[in-house]
Amino acid sequence: MTNREKIIRFMCDTLKYLFIIVVFKYDLRLKMTDLFTPYTIINRMMDVLEENSAGWLQLQAFKKDLSYCAPETMDARFWGKTRCSNIVNLCMKHFNDNEKIHDIYVESVKRYSETGFT
Repeated sequence: MTNREKIIRFMCDTLKYLFIIVVFKYDLRLKMTDLFTPYTIINRMMDVLEENSAGWLQLQAFKKDLSYCAPETMDARFWGKTRCSNIVNLCMKHFNDNEKIHDIYVESVKRYSETGFT
């Protein structure tokens, strides 16, 4: 094998690895957008609210509280199966007349009942 052939083979192998890395990163990016967690629901709700409004601040505090929650109790805590603050109570208290929040909530309940959180 000549030096030229070695260089060409090396370049081809390098391009293969670069292609694999690019495809892998692209694949990861697609999967990150499909995440469905309590935090994605809260963030979507916060996005449609005016920043620093009473409801927005309550969602921010709820998100922080959830971060201290054990993973195995996260679902129950989020949906209100415990005596702690939960998304159901927050929505009834602060967003009873907000259609955008209602739509996000209904969509989230449907998706959770189909797949659960990721």
